[in-house]
Amino acid sequence: MNTNLIIVYLHLGSNLGDREKNLLETEEKIKNNPHVRIMARSHIYESEPWGITGDVSWFLNYCLAIQTNLSPHLLLEFLEQIEKDLGRTNKGKLEPRTIDIDILLYGQEHISLRDLEIPHPRIGLRKFVLVPLLEIAPDAKDPISHISYQKIRARCSDTKQIKIYESRTNSKSGSIIT
Repeated sequence: MNTNLIIVYLHLGSNLGDREKNLLETEEKIKNNPHVRIMARSHIYESEPWGITGDVSWFLNYCLAIQTNLSPHLLLEFLEQIEKDLGRTNKGKLEPRTIDIDILLYGQEHISLRDLEIPHPRIGLRKFVLVPLLEIAPDAKDPISHISYQKIRARCSDTKQIKIYESRTNSKSGSIIT
């Protein structure tokens, strides 16, 4: 296990069941790992489904900044176990889900393996990822291109709606983000 603490950005999403409860239960499980410390949390956002067709519920999404000494693979195994514990069965498919946890960034690492790709390859395509990521990491840069995610967001062609979700954990009202 890696002894250095690495800053990692995670994205959590849910559109099945009690979406907010799924997210908060996931965060609690992450928080309870002795090798993980939550540093920051974005607001919860509600967004139109991306890449999923049909009559599908909107997603609740948010990002966490964590510090961990877990290696990328051990962190992935831990997060996938949480997904399984919360009933996720369709890993890797663009389908409705109780919970989805993506590792967006792991320090400045670039990892390209069959089961793990960091930075997450679709960060720049998805406004529902960029908005909460930039809320907690406004100066973040892509570790490969070194382009700021602010610039990437400005170029993002995603037209799906995203708004701050009105919930017991958010303090802002549900305004639409462009």
